[in-house]
Amino acid sequence: MSSMGEKRRFPRRFFSDAVALKTRPDSPYQGCLGCDLSPGGLRFLHHDFLSLGQEVFLQIHVGPESLWDVRGKVIWSSQQPHAENYMVGVEFLQPVGEPDKRSSF
Repeated sequence: MSSMGEKRRFPRRFFSDAVALKTRPDSPYQGCLGCDLSPGGLRFLHHDFLSLGQEVFLQIHVGPESLWDVRGKVIWSSQQPHAENYMVGVEFLQPVGEPDKRSSF
């Protein structure tokens, strides 16, 4: 049974790998570090503040030959203590398939 505060629709997995992110379709990709991943979203560490509701475009390598190219929206963001980084939670606008079981997470 999940706790009362649990809102996840999908199980998440540890994911510590580079992720490509951009905030507009015509902007270049930036790097960030993934922390955990599910078919419904991603938690990652980013150097810039991203506002709630902001749309983002992500490229996530989830296996040796598997790339998720997804759109999402920021659902929470929190500055890390004693750092200039932000932990960010993104919900995918369309859930994607299960990560490749052979992947590193």
